[in-house]
Amino acid sequence: MTGKNIKKISFSGQPYLQAGIEKNGQLITLPQLFNMYSALFIMGSLCRYHPEIWGPFVLNDETGERLLFEKFIYYSRRIIPNIVLNIINNDDITYVTQRYSTNETIKHVNEHDVKELVRNEIYDIEEKRRMMK
Repeated sequence: MTGKNIKKISFSGQPYLQAGIEKNGQLITLPQLFNMYSALFIMGSLCRYHPEIWGPFVLNDETGERLLFEKFIYYSRRIIPNIVLNIINNDDITYVTQRYSTNETIKHVNEHDVKELVRNEIYDIEEKRRMMK
């Protein structure tokens, strides 16, 4: 590939691609603070003005997509104040506490694990029914 490197590293240490436009040989992107604030504003507007859409999604999500929103909100509480502090101090400081560490706390499961969990749950329900008889 001959294009410019647009790879960035997130707060959690994972790589991502930063989109933007190129002008006069420089990549122009929106600031991270703007992106995060906009996403939080949109989510807030969605849950306030369209609860008929947001409510069922939050309460009944079976796809796992809700975890993406939860993780974003979780990290935003730490990252946004840190970005503002960096702007004020004109420095690049990252504060990490035990609560907001970059360690992955979400357990990834594969199809076999899900099938086993379902099998165990069905077995437990059947056992309870047998004991009730």
